[in-house]
Amino acid sequence: MTEDNIVNKRVNQIMIKENLNFSSFGDKVGFSDVVVGNIIKGRNKPSFNFIKNIIQTFNWVNSDWLITGNGSMLKENENKQSKCANCEILKLENLNLKHEIIALKDELLEVYRPKNAKKAS
Repeated sequence: MTEDNIVNKRVNQIMIKENLNFSSFGDKVGFSDVVVGNIIKGRNKPSFNFIKNIIQTFNWVNSDWLITGNGSMLKENENKQSKCANCEILKLENLNLKHEIIALKDELLEVYRPKNAKKAS
């Protein structure tokens, strides 16, 4: 498999992530659906302008990954934002669990208070 085909597969991964077909992807990057299809299918090599337009259009794409395959599909700051968003969700879930535990603890205390109060008298 040639390097161009590997680049084509990475372009295809971007299309999948963005949920785009040849036509809608081509509209976004300024190329026809036929050009996009030929590149994805390996019939044509992606031009410099094609790669440049992808990088400019999808600013979350790591250009090093797109061209060489090194690193992650997402730019580093996109990875951090994604991880931070996941952390915030986990923090909220943790907070909700803590509130539920406190509520259960309070309920249990109410159940056992009258029994303890009778023993103390």
